[in-house]
Amino acid sequence: MDGIVDMKVFPPIDVVNFGGEVSGIGDVNGDGLEDFAAGAMLSSFGWWPGVALVYSGFGQVPVDVPGDPSVLPIAVALHPNYPNPFNPSTTISFDLPRRSEVTLAIVNILGQEVARLVNGEVSAGTHSVEWDGRDISGEVVASGVYLYRLETDDGVLSRKMLLLK
Repeated sequence: MDGIVDMKVFPPIDVVNFGGEVSGIGDVNGDGLEDFAAGAMLSSFGWWPGVALVYSGFGQVPVDVPGDPSVLPIAVALHPNYPNPFNPSTTISFDLPRRSEVTLAIVNILGQEVARLVNGEVSAGTHSVEWDGRDISGEVVASGVYLYRLETDDGVLSRKMLLLK
């Protein structure tokens, strides 16, 4: 279950004769575990219309999003590296609107993979990775034009950069 939902969170209160009916359960952060259940409030007086409850563990609500949900990216983006041209290292940033399998690789002008900076599941948000100008075996690469290629569940993006010595 991905997306942003507007809600208010009230501090816990002691309720006598509390009961409820769970009407939904979901995996908010994409880790494969059920994170919360939502239901309506029931007291000894009957159902409370317009009141929804969110249950998550006991006493705490774990989340996997920044404090301000409005800062989550709305689309996958691959930003220009900086500095460019660079020597000896550069920073590559990318945005993910939701958790995704990601491969971020450095490719030479012939299309051969030189280095792999990210390979695995990455959470939603903006991420930065530094490349030190070294290949897979740890050797410093030659001056020239290189591509950095971001592959996600949503597609492939690439940009070029220049290493000057």
